[in-house]
Amino acid sequence: MKASPVATGPQLPDRSAGTYVTGDHFLANYGNDPAAKIERTRRRHEKEDYVAHKAGGFWRGRGCIPEKGCYGRSGREGRQRRRIWIGAICLAFLLLTTLGVVLGVVLSRRVARPAAAGDTTTDGTTGGSEIDTVWLNLTGFPPIPTGLSTIVAPDNSQIVNGCAAPSTLWSCSLPPEQQAANEPHDADQPGFIFQIQYDNNTRQLWNIPNGTPPTPTQPTASTSSKASASNSASATSASASATNSIQGGDLSSPSANNLDKRATTLYDVGIAPNPDPPSFQEMWFLGNTTDGIASEDKAGEPTPFYISFFTNTSGSAGPNMLTTPAGAGAGAVAEAQEKRGIGNGIGSGTDSSGSLSELLPPPPLNADGTGAPAQLRPYPFQQPLRLFDRGLPTEHYGFYSYFNKTIYVTSMDGNETGGPVAADAAGGSREGSAKFLASWTQTRFVVKIWTRKDNTGARLMGGSGRPAADIDDLAAMPGTFPYPVTVGEDTHGGSVDLKATFAYGVEPDRHVNTTDATLFTNDVGFGGAAVNPRLPDGDLSWGGVDGGTGGCLCEWVNWVEA
Repeated sequence: MKASPVATGPQLPDRSAGTYVTGDHFLANYGNDPAAKIERTRRRHEKEDYVAHKAGGFWRGRGCIPEKGCYGRSGREGRQRRRIWIGAICLAFLLLTTLGVVLGVVLSRRVARPAAAGDTTTDGTTGGSEIDTVWLNLTGFPPIPTGLSTIVAPDNSQIVNGCAAPSTLWSCSLPPEQQAANEPHDADQPGFIFQIQYDNNTRQLWNIPNGTPPTPTQPTASTSSKASASNSASATSASASATNSIQGGDLSSPSANNLDKRATTLYDVGIAPNPDPPSFQEMWFLGNTTDGIASEDKAGEPTPFYISFFTNTSGSAGPNMLTTPAGAGAGAVAEAQEKRGIGNGIGSGTDSSGSLSELLPPPPLNADGTGAPAQLRPYPFQQPLRLFDRGLPTEHYGFYSYFNKTIYVTSMDGNETGGPVAADAAGGSREGSAKFLASWTQTRFVVKIWTRKDNTGARLMGGSGRPAADIDDLAAMPGTFPYPVTVGEDTHGGSVDLKATFAYGVEPDRHVNTTDATLFTNDVGFGGAAVNPRLPDGDLSWGGVDGGTGGCLCEWVNWVEA
């Protein structure tokens, strides 16, 4: 069989001598010989130039990229310049990333940590250097920060001291012995340290339905300042009959209303208010006649929040979120529910006693028998916060309680022809030079936490009130509480049987002479009108006594209007 002819094409030119490349040539870039190193370097540069050329031609002719591209220099010089710029950009990016991480860690400790709805902290201890303050957002209540907070150097926006004579018996300044610890702030700018707790118990014993508003049997029970003052007898009387006429009845038998009120409220485990909160009827009465509550709920609404005040930042009422401990039996719950506050009762005398000193409460004393330091403000414990004026511009959390306000003075002369005694003018006299220890039992301490003041342009004084990162931040003005707050003291309300204004004599050795008792008049209608005054015969059907807008007053605020 004859083979077919092989197709032929153009003939290739002869290969030049020495141009034949063997397979060993492709392994020339391996090894440690100089030729291999040079080949590896050449190939790396070739790849680098290729990538740079591709990048320089990216988006060429579009936008701000020129038609000819951004190729830069070629060769060795171009590679060096590109390496310098790429290194600088990477270093700048690394520095910015490091700076962002550092600032994020540092600043996050000084900024409020918003909690999700229903989130709280389970550790409310404040004994360490870290301060645990967490915003709490609950459905149906304005947000509120739980934990330890402070109000530093509030402004003494109001002071009215004309309800008593001499006027130095009422003061809004710290006692002289306590003023140095308050520096550099003024004596009338006391700080407040408090903790807000959240009752997360499933039984919700805090949710007590509001009662029936009081219905007065006497439609008119308002007197002017002059009329109220005329009902008081001589302030220097020392007989039991004078006590009955001036202080409002038999002081030796507290009313059944107060005793019943103290025995009806139950609290969850870990909650034991001291003193006992006021009754619903009295809160309604004062909300309607004194505190200016605009809504129909003059007594406010119950909330699951409790507030406690302390003398220093190491104080604590327990965890910020209160729950029933696992395994707690009915006995433990009952024991916790039975805890009650104590009152500063006047009913310590007997009906047969004719001595004024036996009808009045004993003075507060030190362990050595000398008079205890004067008390400008109280430290109530776990008082239930209520919500007032829901949805209105005046919406606020609030509470009030009663305490025994005391002050040392050198004079009880009510004439004041030459003006008040200078030694008694600012917070009273020093204990060593005092001649009298004056007491205002059942002084009302009232706190209002405004939740909508921001809408009216109000701002905190001296800062933003940001939460504290450590103990040192608690002392910085205006404190750590973010809401505008009004703290006040007045003589409205109180128990008919426990309320009194009197003074004991003080000996040169600072011992209090309880046999030297003096009564002085508290004009609850001074500068305004008294509604249902306690004297001479207050009508309890109103729900409370000594309402109105007059009388002595102290008020501190941490905010100013825009």
